[in-house]
Amino acid sequence: MVLILSGILIGVLAARFLPLSSLPIIVPPASTPTTYDECLQDPGSVVQESYPATCVTAAGVHFIQPIPTASASADLTANWKKYIFTDKLSQKTYEIKYPEDWSALTGPREIGSGFSIAETNLKYDISFTFSANSKGSVCIFSDDPRFNSTKSGIIKAPNCPKEYAEIIGEQFTFRRQDIFDTKISTIWTVFLKNPPGDFTNEPLIQYTIPKNYDSSIVEIMDQILSTFKFTDISMQTNQSCGGVTNTKCPSGYVCQTTAMYPNAGGTCTPITTTP
Repeated sequence: MVLILSGILIGVLAARFLPLSSLPIIVPPASTPTTYDECLQDPGSVVQESYPATCVTAAGVHFIQPIPTASASADLTANWKKYIFTDKLSQKTYEIKYPEDWSALTGPREIGSGFSIAETNLKYDISFTFSANSKGSVCIFSDDPRFNSTKSGIIKAPNCPKEYAEIIGEQFTFRRQDIFDTKISTIWTVFLKNPPGDFTNEPLIQYTIPKNYDSSIVEIMDQILSTFKFTDISMQTNQSCGGVTNTKCPSGYVCQTTAMYPNAGGTCTPITTTP
């Protein structure tokens, strides 16, 4: 018993008086970034010049800068001007908001009718063209199960962007190219997610971006686009919803389904309140 106590006492004294340099150094494991913000703080990360910006960790993991959604920019757009446009071909009415220093322009289009929202100097522009007979074509992105299929049975849009940014709006979800060439002015097609869940170029929505563009203005264009929506009550009421793609209804409407099986589709109906 005395020997055991003596051994314990010697161990305690040794630990107490040994120099710190002889003690093992415990290094906490480095945390792995899981978000864009964490990537920015991680040593060795590199931010690529694009819009949205892309942060690449030392291990080669990519994180894309989040784009403000409709909910995040709601306060920003609350005091914006509102433009209401009725397409003469389909008699559908649309609404969009834009800042005070931007303008809504109307004029003839090559096919159909439309309008555009332009920046003061007319260097940046979002145009909307509505066609009489065209149903548009569908962009099959890499996250679509039909991406590698040759038997989709739909008209595929040419030159779908491999790298895209997604803008979640008040009523629609959009996807557009996210790698910009600053050396030339160019035009990008924006694809709108329709009720069946396809990203289509009908109506034809296009961004006009000048060379040496300002990424903050492109961000404003995304925020403008996020406010684009139907205002026709009949159109909103009859809009398809739910289903495999889980299509959402516009604000103020609820998806009404009668089937009880999973992923059942339905139609959007107004939300009623009782006094």
